[in-house]
Amino acid sequence: MSAAVLGLHADHGTRVVCGRAVVGYRGSPRVEALELDDGAVLPVDLVVVGIGSAPATGWLGDSGLDEGDGVRCGPGLAAEGVDGVWAVGDVARWADVRSGHHVRTEHWTTAREQAAYVARAITSGVAGPFTTTGYVWSDQYDVRIQHVGARGTATGEVATGDGHGRLFLHRDDGEVVGATALNAPRDLLAVRRALTAGGTTPQKGHVA
Repeated sequence: MSAAVLGLHADHGTRVVCGRAVVGYRGSPRVEALELDDGAVLPVDLVVVGIGSAPATGWLGDSGLDEGDGVRCGPGLAAEGVDGVWAVGDVARWADVRSGHHVRTEHWTTAREQAAYVARAITSGVAGPFTTTGYVWSDQYDVRIQHVGARGTATGEVATGDGHGRLFLHRDDGEVVGATALNAPRDLLAVRRALTAGGTTPQKGHVA
């Protein structure tokens, strides 16, 4: 999977540097070059610092909520420690029944699913465990990269239904737990639907 994405960037003239750390920069007042830990100096026009995000929970300090790395919630997104409070979106760190861990996601697809789930739980009084396939995507060059589910412990490429695009299935103990697609939206959708339903995931073609 990594090789496929690296190849995509290489085909479009983009150099990807892995396994290196930025130790300094040159230029003032604008950054003109970055210094790497192997002594290399890369000229730059623009620097984007991607370091993740932290949930803004400081204002909840005296609420009684456990708000370390997001509001800690049970499987139904109900906040632990305080009755009648739910959390959704980036700030929710809920007990995921599929992984057995408290997890927090930072994508609007999950936030939308959680909001709908909590609305139903409040209005109906029924609150089973919240589950999500964790669908995300990125448009890079002329390729749409889509991912659903977990990474798994083993990944293999399989033939797509129409022979176009590329599809990678992620497995744990032989069971498909996720998929990543490059310009193969129909195949990705089939896997997403199967994971959502909890049924058998389509496994077209052969493992490459």
